[in-house]
Amino acid sequence: MAESVTASEAMGHFEGSMANEPEKAEAELPVVRAFVAWFGAKRPMGELRGGDVSTYVKTKTDGAPADVEPLRAFLAYCSRLAFTPENLVPALGVGP
Repeated sequence: MAESVTASEAMGHFEGSMANEPEKAEAELPVVRAFVAWFGAKRPMGELRGGDVSTYVKTKTDGAPADVEPLRAFLAYCSRLAFTPENLVPALGVGP
């Protein structure tokens, strides 16, 4: 069962996990922030579905690693902490 956190709270947790990697955070967090803003910062992460992720990737990114890799890291993090009901990384539609 997914823990009840908002997208904004999940992003805050993820940002905190990058405290020792400021260069990585500076490069990746803008991508994650854009995704969270698109999804809805106050929406529960438990509502996020694979179709949402796929739609975002198809309509809001060019599929480049710089656009997708930060989302992969964020979604994997959310899955590990049970913020999402399932692992949504496969919904990114890109290889490993």
